[in-house]
Amino acid sequence: MLLACGLAVGLCAPAGASAATSVAGRVVGGSLPAAARGATVAVAVDPATSRVLAAVRVKLDGRYRLLVPAGVVMVLATVVRRAGRPVTAVTEPVRVAKGRRVSLGVSLKHRKPTLPKRRRKARRATATATAEGSGGPVIAVKGFDGSGPFAQMGRGLSSMLQTDLAGRVDGCDGKEVEWEHRDLLQQEIDLQHQHPELFDPSTIVSQHWLAPTVFVQGKVGTDAGGGMTWDIALVDAQTGATIGGDHGSTPAGGAFTASESIADRLLDQLCPKQYQVKLQVSTTYASGPFSGNSLVTADVTATGPSGQSRPTTFTGKAGVTWNTLSYASSEPACTLTPVGQSGSFEVTVQRLGEDQVNVTWTGNAVSDAHVHCETPDGAADSTAPIISPFRNTEPTTFTLPAGGGTQSISGSYSLNARHDENTGTITVTPKTAS
Repeated sequence: MLLACGLAVGLCAPAGASAATSVAGRVVGGSLPAAARGATVAVAVDPATSRVLAAVRVKLDGRYRLLVPAGVVMVLATVVRRAGRPVTAVTEPVRVAKGRRVSLGVSLKHRKPTLPKRRRKARRATATATAEGSGGPVIAVKGFDGSGPFAQMGRGLSSMLQTDLAGRVDGCDGKEVEWEHRDLLQQEIDLQHQHPELFDPSTIVSQHWLAPTVFVQGKVGTDAGGGMTWDIALVDAQTGATIGGDHGSTPAGGAFTASESIADRLLDQLCPKQYQVKLQVSTTYASGPFSGNSLVTADVTATGPSGQSRPTTFTGKAGVTWNTLSYASSEPACTLTPVGQSGSFEVTVQRLGEDQVNVTWTGNAVSDAHVHCETPDGAADSTAPIISPFRNTEPTTFTLPAGGGTQSISGSYSLNARHDENTGTITVTPKTAS
């Protein structure tokens, strides 16, 4: 229904000549919760593709502003409260011209599309800027299952998470699409095609929804004090395989802000700009009267080529750190002193689609020891066999989930009286931050 500018649907002149393309207004028709008791979110959607164009948290007085590309837009507003089911309201579609601002109010009493009460004035169509990017993930958030005294927080957390993902996913050429309220989009499209004479022709669209490649789905538990736990999975839409996720908990005070950090961690897994690779290898060795042990570690940041928004190959190299190193001799007259520690660790991480990464590494690390013996015939100096943490240590190539993980590595070496044992791990963690 078309109301006055600044309320439920009306086209207004831009505030200034340089105004950004935007949709702004107020959520009306009911009280909105304070930050400690809930959240209100507004999501701009392209009804033709179901793509989420922008999303924000609504101010307590109901005001919101969404920067959107030029084209046809619908706004969905959802009110989340600790007590009570989430409520979603929907606007009718409007066309936003480039550089213009549309005032589009949302009434919480308008929960499904309805026919306009009078014919809309035809407006000039403009290009719809809903380019599909260059092959990044297409993310859809499903409504989370909830349990406990505030079970409604399941759907509440998924609504807030959808909002927080929307402002971040473009950074990796990704897209987010509306999933839980596609029925409202379909109802609007059906009304447009059944009664085209009542609609502005420039807002009538045909459905060609984007298919998700990754679903975000999960479970939320709540307790009597308002605390919340979550178990969220990233699921490959084609195979059903879990490719990442997030688990955590928060007391009551963090229930309505937790989704922001959850969104960051999920996108670390889906859209990494770098990988943090941590190595640790313990070595024990024995050679005749000599024995020794060591622990080496390395911390490598593997980065993609400069200028790529969604790289697929990441490389990095760093020196190793000898954290512990000791030698011993069964000959009481002999002492061993470590000398000449050196080494490096190099790794390549290659993304294999949305599901997996392939990790390849090489290393070179050695430690010598100076042997000094006091004998009846006088002092004697020599060198003990080297400790080599990477000798025969495997696998040097392995596959992990795209969300990262830990691979065990091991190896041994024997020659005559010499025997070495190497055991360790390589842990790979995706990161979006530089």
